[in-house]
Amino acid sequence: MILGTHDMKWTMATKAAVNVVAAFGLAGMLVGCADDIRYREIQGQIPPVQSGYARIYLYTMSPTVDPGFEFSVDGTVVGSMTGYNVLYVDRPAGPVRITLNSKRVFPSSPPAELPLQLSAGETRYIEGEKDPTFTSPQPVHVRLLVMDPKQAATDLHDCFYVGPALPGAKS
Repeated sequence: MILGTHDMKWTMATKAAVNVVAAFGLAGMLVGCADDIRYREIQGQIPPVQSGYARIYLYTMSPTVDPGFEFSVDGTVVGSMTGYNVLYVDRPAGPVRITLNSKRVFPSSPPAELPLQLSAGETRYIEGEKDPTFTSPQPVHVRLLVMDPKQAATDLHDCFYVGPALPGAKS
């Protein structure tokens, strides 16, 4: 079969489109790989806390946490999470307010708030979850729990790291 000029242009356009789609698919897979970094794989690459600062690990363990759950520190959103995610933030020693908000998914849900007093060099572990004591499906209630460091170490082991980029971490 002999292709005409019109058929050849269509074929070249189709090949170009297929290449673009393939490139975006590959890029999407590579970006997706970054989401699959377990905390245990990068915990040794997390830099030490700066002098005068404290570190707060924020995490979720519930497999049913909706992606619209947002953690804020002193009114600034520091991350959105799904189940089994962890991130950290460093803040100057002193008072801070942690907030877990589900309003993006459930607009009528009240946020959970937790005031903390941080000491320089301190590390705190805060778990956010749907409140299991609240049984009504709407609005969803959430809560923040201050966790024991030993329990948090166990919890974080298999969590996916969604925090700041780390030097030398695989992506």
